[in-house]
Amino acid sequence: MIAGLPDQTRKLEFDRDGLWICRDCKKRIRTDPVIGPGEVNPDQRLDVLVGKTAGAICRDSTVPYSPPYSQVIEAASHIAYDNDMFMSAWVFAAQWQDGSTVWRSPDNAFTAIVSADSDVRIIPSGSGGWS
Repeated sequence: MIAGLPDQTRKLEFDRDGLWICRDCKKRIRTDPVIGPGEVNPDQRLDVLVGKTAGAICRDSTVPYSPPYSQVIEAASHIAYDNDMFMSAWVFAAQWQDGSTVWRSPDNAFTAIVSADSDVRIIPSGSGGWS
């Protein structure tokens, strides 16, 4: 927050996930927030993967390679083995409606968001959202 500026002049704020969001654009966003404590996963089929590491999802997943699982498997493969990311111990937490997947570091200090086109964004977990 910038001291001295009234709330109406600030354009950026933290959303429920602790990510920066434009106040004017917020009304047009259609993706659900990260599923946090006490919230319900909109696609209950993914519950079998929630809490599993990226490496485990790649190695011994028994789910079919079809939506919604295929996007999670692709994201797991990308962060665990592609581009020397070395994130095989990261735990799957949720999938947004736009296909992005959410992963937690083993120590819960960081959250990684892997977009449907495999872009990875890593943010501190305590940055105003999930903790």
